[in-house]
Amino acid sequence: MTQDTGTGTPLVVIAYDPQGGGAAALAAAARDGAGEEGVRAVLADVAAMGEDGWALLDEADGIVFGAPAHANGASAAFRGFAEESSGRWAARVWADKAASGFATPGHPSGGELGALRYFSVLASQHGMHWVDLDLPPACLSPSGAGAGSAFGPGSLSGFGPGSGPGAAGAAACGAALVEARETVRHLGRRVAQVARLLRARDTGTAPPGVLAG
Repeated sequence: MTQDTGTGTPLVVIAYDPQGGGAAALAAAARDGAGEEGVRAVLADVAAMGEDGWALLDEADGIVFGAPAHANGASAAFRGFAEESSGRWAARVWADKAASGFATPGHPSGGELGALRYFSVLASQHGMHWVDLDLPPACLSPSGAGAGSAFGPGSLSGFGPGSGPGAAGAAACGAALVEARETVRHLGRRVAQVARLLRARDTGTAPPGVLAG
């Protein structure tokens, strides 16, 4: 559960591995999207957390995980971060926070869906609430503008529905990276919206029947 610092403003932390550059660009997009919803949004490098970084994660109402995909899973630096979070798992420090994630492949079909599954399982183990894009696949969208997956973003332009965030290859350049940024910006907004609802529930200010229990 979120630690109440008395500020009243929800906090979303993007915990990511910047290796390769693509993830850093998407992390910034997630931060900007969350910020558009009026929450505090900050970046945290999982390879250099320190006590202050862990404290931010403990305070957060929502956490967005991000990393390059490696061997059909998350990068080594992110896996190390996940292992270090085991103490928080035991104490249920992150339980009931909003969670989501994005991954960047080194090439098309680079295993980002495996990384997303890794993130979603990590969130489930911590008792977090997974947030998806709430966008239909492009083939089901009247405008062709949606492309979501159960795990996270595909591309707002409809590139590769269901294949995960930055499905066009967020590590790529040009139009594909622009599309991936816009998708992850949208994801940041979604996580911020859910984080605000969770904060309202925890502080007793949620409308009746919203996130009760």
